Formats: sequence, structure tokens, C-alpha cells
Amino acid sequence: MDTTRSHAHRLWWTVPAVLALLGALVWALGAGGDPGRSPASATAPAPSPGSDPSSGPTGVPSPGSLQEVPVDEITPEPAIPLTATARLGQGLALRVVDVEDVEGVARGVGEIAGPALRITLELSNRSEDPVPVDSAVVDLLAGPDRTPAATLTGPGGRPLEGSVPAGDTVTGVYVFGVPDEDDTRVRLSVSYRSGAPVVVFAGDVA
Repeated sequence: MDTTRSHAHRLWWTVPAVLALLGALVWALGAGGDPGRSPASATAPAPSPGSDPSSGPTGVPSPGSLQEVPVDEITPEPAIPLTATARLGQGLALRVVDVEDVEGVARGVGEIAGPALRITLELSNRSEDPVPVDSAVVDLLAGPDRTPAATLTGPGGRPLEGSVPAGDTVTGVYVFGVPDEDDTRVRLSVSYRSGAPVVVFAGDVA
């Protein structure tokens, strides 16, 4: 038997095995000594607690932002006498028909019975289209200090509602709690719909 060839044959198979073992060892050391961990995961920086790597500025204001939002302001027209007729344009006219001293009736939540003024308004529509009045707002300030008067349900309260047909006239009745000492000078503000000019009637009702 040729021992030289046999020894060479064994070296031929041993050398690749040794090289493979060395390669595996080098790879394991490059991964931080953990064979089950890839080099990429060993070198990737860990995100800081509470951070989201995918998040970034979105341009959307955060909740509670103090950013100003434009709001349309409605400035009341100069006050006119209680006996005058307000021309609202587009064939609309508004006037105070009657102001009565009554004993206010408390029916709704928060209402307090007592001396009150019952005011009847008349809205005429001479246009060719119906005019909605569901969002009409009527307020009263009474006395020298212009104290806001509380709205009462009765007696006889009947606010404007629905719409005013073309060529028709409707009335609305409003009751305001006003102490006897404050029922002399009043300012009545009326807006027949949202966004409409505010009409102010002022005068002495004694």
C-alpha cells in the first residue's frame, strides 16, 4: 500500500473541513458571539423608549391648539324706535306690534315666574320666495344697566317658527321676565335667521 498517497488523500478532505470551521467561527464572532443573531441585527441602533421610528411631522395641529379660527361677526344696526318698521331688504319688514305687562309663568327648566313683558313681533314677506325663520333669535335688555332678561314660556309665548310664505305675514310672541323697576327702558334685538342682520328696537315701555 502507498502510505504517501493515503496521507495526501486524508489531507485533501481535512483542509476544507478546517477552513469551513474557521469560517463559521469568524462569522459567529462578527455577530457578537451569538450564532443565531444576524450582523444587521447586531449593529442596528435600538429605538429610544416611547419613540416610533416610523412617525414624523404630519403638519396637523395637535389637539388643544391655540390656532385662531376666523369667525364671522354680525354687528347690530343702530337702534330704531319701538314704533318703527325695520326694512330688512328682499321684501322683508319687521315691526313690534305690541308690548304688554304680564305675570310670567314658569314652565320650562330654569324659568322663574314673576313680572314680565310680552312682546309681539310681525314679519312680512313681500318677496317671491318663502323665508325660513326657525333659527330666529330674539333677546331683550332692560333697565338703565341693560340687564339681559330671561325668556319665559308663558303666558302666551309663541316664537317664530317654520317659514313665512311669499306674500304673507306671520307673528311671533315672546315673554321676558323683567322686574317692575327695570321695565321702563328696553332694547329688543331680533335676527330672523342665522347670519341675518340684527335689528335693534329701543324705547320706553312705561
